[in-house]
Amino acid sequence: MNPSEWAVEQIEVLARHHRIVWVEDPYSLIEETERAGLQNSLSRKGYELIPVGNAFQLRQMLDVRDSSAAKLILIDQSYTLYNPHLLPKDAKPSDLRPLSAPDWKPLVSREALFRPTIRDFLTYVTGDDRWPAEVNIYPYEKLARDDPQGFVRAYETFRRTGRTLTTEDLVMVGASAVLGINLFDVNSSLDALELAFHSAERWQSIQSLFNREECDIIRHRLQSLHQPMGDLFGEKAETARMALTALILLRQHDENPGRHLPFLSTVLSPYRDCQVERYTETPSWFISDEVPEIERLMGKEFNKYIYSQWNLDDPDRARIFAQNERFSNKFRSLVPFAIQELKPSPYGTDGKQRSGDDFRLDRLVPEFQETKRQLIGIIDTVKRDINRLQLTPLQNQTASKYLDIFDQKEFYKVDQLMGRLDSLMRYIEGPAKAQWKLIVGFEQRWEKEVRECRDLIGNAVKLGHDLDYLFGKLMESRYDAIVPNEILPTDLFYQKFIGPRRRGVHGEIRKAVILVFDSMRLDIWRQLVRPALEREYIIEENIGFACLPSETTVSRRAFFAGQSPGKFPKVGPESNLFADQLSRFHATKISLENVAEKRPGLVYGCRSNDNVTYTGVFDFADRLAHDVDWDPHTIQEALRPLLREVKAVLAEAGKETLVFLTSDHGHVRQLTGRPIYLDHAEDVGYRSAYVIRKVEGEHAAHVFQILATTLRHEKDGWFVFPKPGYYLRDAGAAGKGRPGASYRHGGLTLFETVVPLVYLRHRDVPTAIYLNAVIRETPVAGQPCKIDISISADGVVTSPIRLESSHVDLESTVVSGVSSTPVSVSMRFNPTAPGRCKATISAWLADQEVGSTMIDVIVTPAPEPEDPAKAKLKKLFGG
Repeated sequence: MNPSEWAVEQIEVLARHHRIVWVEDPYSLIEETERAGLQNSLSRKGYELIPVGNAFQLRQMLDVRDSSAAKLILIDQSYTLYNPHLLPKDAKPSDLRPLSAPDWKPLVSREALFRPTIRDFLTYVTGDDRWPAEVNIYPYEKLARDDPQGFVRAYETFRRTGRTLTTEDLVMVGASAVLGINLFDVNSSLDALELAFHSAERWQSIQSLFNREECDIIRHRLQSLHQPMGDLFGEKAETARMALTALILLRQHDENPGRHLPFLSTVLSPYRDCQVERYTETPSWFISDEVPEIERLMGKEFNKYIYSQWNLDDPDRARIFAQNERFSNKFRSLVPFAIQELKPSPYGTDGKQRSGDDFRLDRLVPEFQETKRQLIGIIDTVKRDINRLQLTPLQNQTASKYLDIFDQKEFYKVDQLMGRLDSLMRYIEGPAKAQWKLIVGFEQRWEKEVRECRDLIGNAVKLGHDLDYLFGKLMESRYDAIVPNEILPTDLFYQKFIGPRRRGVHGEIRKAVILVFDSMRLDIWRQLVRPALEREYIIEENIGFACLPSETTVSRRAFFAGQSPGKFPKVGPESNLFADQLSRFHATKISLENVAEKRPGLVYGCRSNDNVTYTGVFDFADRLAHDVDWDPHTIQEALRPLLREVKAVLAEAGKETLVFLTSDHGHVRQLTGRPIYLDHAEDVGYRSAYVIRKVEGEHAAHVFQILATTLRHEKDGWFVFPKPGYYLRDAGAAGKGRPGASYRHGGLTLFETVVPLVYLRHRDVPTAIYLNAVIRETPVAGQPCKIDISISADGVVTSPIRLESSHVDLESTVVSGVSSTPVSVSMRFNPTAPGRCKATISAWLADQEVGSTMIDVIVTPAPEPEDPAKAKLKKLFGG
């Protein structure tokens, strides 16, 4: 929602209650395109929309209308100052004089007089009424209109610190909108580098909007950033630029890259204790403009030093170096043979196994182009939706809006697509590079493609951070309104989803396999597991949320216990928790015993004493994700062979057995970030922590905080989750521990929180539907009546069921929500002739007949019409 859309929405609300609405809009917040839409919507209700810009237009429009009967929306967009000597840039709303209309304005209700301002708009979208009046004055009024998302984001970050907003702080809020980066939250070295040396036009805009003193405020604040980022905006800018670029390059291979800087150049020695994040992708300008400057410093002595320090004569270390190096050709040249040994995935973007020479450019380049096209399509689809969410008040947001972006519009694919593009670029520039010379102009075209691809990946990462930030805000503000009202958490999966589907029509417990895949993200389910099973199984899929924090000890135990995190015991086998839940739900004593045979990737398997329930946990996704730093695409391909073990468990259970699959949480790959050191904290992980006291001050700007009781933990205090770009550490361990390149969970991102909840029925086993037909009145030929059909099923059927009859006089109907509890539906019966009528009523699920029943009725003849003459005699004489 932008300011114009907000103003129009307010006008439409006023028009529902008032005959005349008078809008004073000197700032022209209501744009012409919005006026056209408003005119169309209000004209159907008999309203006229009258925009005017001066007194002459006003009189011209009003003099031809009857003030006692007119229904109109008048928009006064004149700009007239009470004090003609006041500069327009310095004018406040109270300095502007609206057009005079003494014959009309007294007829306008006080509530129908509307003056939209930027401050009112910002208050509406943020729910914060502390916005200063200065936002209605240039340049803030202009900045909030041009980039309301950036303006709001910077203000909200500042407000979380708890400090009082000063004039200098407001300057930084405005500058954030101009520079396109939240200056209260500069935590990325690449963002700082781009801001300092690749944002000339934006700095020119700063100079045109702010005076010299305000520009100095912005520079001074930026110089206070962590080193070497702060020096990028001071007198040592060029030295800091070289140091930061070198640190980013060296950080690919060493957790303490600063120790190598003195060997590159003694000028860089002051930065030897500095730390930077690890990047796997960078914008194109970093490769084209920054890396070559460092490569010019890399002489023979430095290359020998690096070769020796990292033991690159060891083939294994050389191979790892080649896999990690993404930015520098000069670094790659240190291990030319290891580069040639990089292997492409044996599977294409469609998941199908490839054959033949996988290193051929005519295979790799088309796959690169197709993967890139898919990523562009997703970004173009969701970008507008994410921008709209940024300006949608939290009370108007729902979980379904986020799931529409993440699930329906397939943002969950972005991680895997970015990983695939990165791998393909390395294959084309490594094993396939010898083929470049065979194609005239390939190198120049490839450089262009790579630049576009790196910028595309950078945009995707930023969009992902924006989406996770907004989702975190929603959970922080409205978790208890959304869970479980909108989305089921893992502790309710059995009670609300699995259990009802296991209940047979006669009350029996249907045989089932219930598998939990530890750390199975939505993309792993959709792109790996589901394709492997859907040929054999009909799949009913739902989405749920992990219990928070999104950890195994919380969310998985909550699933098996069927209880909120504050209720279940923290120790003891999960099988005991699940047996207790089964016994409670099905009202019969059930015990579970471990199965002796264990399969690869299966943590444990348990079977009930009545042989009706089998449950198990596969943890291959979780174990592999914790142990490696591969991209998501490579992770998926490594997991593919283990699906055979899942199929083996299902085959052993038999076709008649129902299958339920779910996950306890997802995971994210945290390569970059700044630490947040927490005081009074317990159980501090990189992705979540429990604190006794609420985090305040500067750190509060970089975390989400939710009351433990809101997350259904039975203890005081708050759970803290880092915002995108940060990770958590205990203040007592300051400086110790950084997240490696492997995957982690426990946080509040969509990839960690959203989990699949799936019901599978084998295609060879039809769904059992039970029908019973009853007619409660005597059917008469030519007169419509109804036949009641009682319908039930073994379990829950979410797809619509079509009821059809073999008799033409019985109309078909559709019923949804069929379960083991019988429901009644009526079929319309229009008998055309008397006599005996036999019909078969069949239930159809898609193209499969799943149940039927017979009905046998006698249709009585229609009564003959009475002779008019006899009717008159009967009326006169009676009898």
